[in-house]
Amino acid sequence: TLLGWAGEILGFRSETPVFQGASEHEIGALLKISGSIWAARSLGSDLEPPRLGPEEARMLAEGIQATGGGQVARTNGAGVGLGRPLDGYLESPVKGLRDFMEAFARYLVEVARELSGGTISEKLREDGWDAAADLVGARRIKSGVDAAVNELMNRAGLRPQGKARLRDGRTGEEFDADVTVGMIYMMKLSHLVDDKIHARSIGPYSLVTQQPLAGKAQFGGQRFGEMEVWALEAYGAAHTLQEMLTVKSDDVSGR
Repeated sequence: TLLGWAGEILGFRSETPVFQGASEHEIGALLKISGSIWAARSLGSDLEPPRLGPEEARMLAEGIQATGGGQVARTNGAGVGLGRPLDGYLESPVKGLRDFMEAFARYLVEVARELSGGTISEKLREDGWDAAADLVGARRIKSGVDAAVNELMNRAGLRPQGKARLRDGRTGEEFDADVTVGMIYMMKLSHLVDDKIHARSIGPYSLVTQQPLAGKAQFGGQRFGEMEVWALEAYGAAHTLQEMLTVKSDDVSGR
């Protein structure tokens, strides 16, 4: 879901075979890069980010795999998010990845300058762009990219871990928990699905034993059980789950 969202913003599509999909580090890096670009645009920036099309994304993935190592030390909350912090790639053995990360750091500084209206670090600090100000004037950037990314994403209401805080459309109030918002590409064994898929309404349950009423050939008979609930919970589908539990599976008339 998150990889699809990143690809939609950056302009590429990805295939993730079973057991050979993108790693947590790859998804985390793409998520922070695409999230920063989305945040900059939503805040009104017109700056063009460093190009990251299909070829660049492949180079980025190869560079992340080649960098290896475990988690980089996380200080001051700068490394919060999915996968390895971006600062770990500034010293990558892959030159293409190093060059891209430095160009991306310069982009973050220019976005902060555009949105604040200032060019020097003191002006940026006055407007609350402390992390971006730390990158100004550095001949070679060795750290601080993660902090600048988090600073920009937080201003746009994004969370570094890839989730967003949604609002209730009726009241305007924020929901209690963050929600994963993405774009999913899913391909299953369609030749098997065609033989098995069928329409079946989830009918009323008996009041005491909570067993589905009626039989296969009539309405009902299909239990919406724990595993189906877990599947929905795994996707954070709170509203779908609520509808299923209150409308579809309860014995409304008996209740």
